[in-house]
Amino acid sequence: MPAAPKPVAPPRLDDLTTAPQDWAVPADDLVADTLLGALDLSERELELVDVQGCRLAGTRVAGSHWYRTGWRDVEVDQADLSNARFTDSGWTRVRARGSRLTGLSLAGAAVEDLEVTDSAMGFANLRQARIRRARFTDTALAEADLDAASLEDVVFDGCDLTSARFTSVRVRRVVFRHCRLDGLQGLENLRGATIEPLDLTGLTHQLASALGITLA
Repeated sequence: MPAAPKPVAPPRLDDLTTAPQDWAVPADDLVADTLLGALDLSERELELVDVQGCRLAGTRVAGSHWYRTGWRDVEVDQADLSNARFTDSGWTRVRARGSRLTGLSLAGAAVEDLEVTDSAMGFANLRQARIRRARFTDTALAEADLDAASLEDVVFDGCDLTSARFTSVRVRRVVFRHCRLDGLQGLENLRGATIEPLDLTGLTHQLASALGITLA
């Protein structure tokens, strides 16, 4: 039996101070121990801003660009991060639930201890990301791009990975369970991964192609 993936560490949050409606990024570029409620931070350009020990609850961050930033110990609850871009950035102990992450870009990011549940994450850009200890549960990841990503101790449980790209991906202790895998690209790069037997039905054509078999 292959070794089971290591568990994901949860965010560490202390008592939080609620941000007012006229909240602005602090002068020291550190957002710490703050509850960011229904604030609209869409389309913001944020450089060298670190977010630590915070909760985003209903917060809109859609289309924002975070450059050389770190998110550590962050909860994302029913928030909108669609098309948000994180460049030269990292996420550590981040948990997202019921959120819109469509088109989120973490390309090349260092990601550790990430948990995403019941969220929309289709078209996400995770190219060349280094992902360690992550769990995606009941999450839509259709057409997500994980080209050349490194996945270690990652579980996909009940996810839609239709037409997701795993080209040149590197995997170690990766599990697919109860997932939709139709049209998944880069199947040959998932050598060593564990896949639920029933999930293989969606990979019939890819498996045949990889083995040089013609389906009549």
